[in-house]
Amino acid sequence: MEVSSTSIILGLVIGIFLLVILILKTKTHPFTALIVTSVVTGLIGGMAPSKVVEVIEEGFGETLAASGIVIGFGVMLGRILEVSGASERLAYSFIRWLG
Repeated sequence: MEVSSTSIILGLVIGIFLLVILILKTKTHPFTALIVTSVVTGLIGGMAPSKVVEVIEEGFGETLAASGIVIGFGVMLGRILEVSGASERLAYSFIRWLG
């Protein structure tokens, strides 16, 4: 199937417009809005539905592989600070210093 550059550009423009509308007007969570607009952009751009899902999974997997360990350790550290009470003490210290 031959895909024209017009449909690709149209898909991109509609995707960006839809992303802005979903996040700013409907207050959709940005992650959900990105997934929805990725699907819409791919379909309008001429990709097969199965290929759209495959490309989104591949892109998400590469991103998660690069940052997953850092995010995991950050979540664990945040939980440790919360349980120990250190986050509350840290917040009070910042308030005292910064006003």
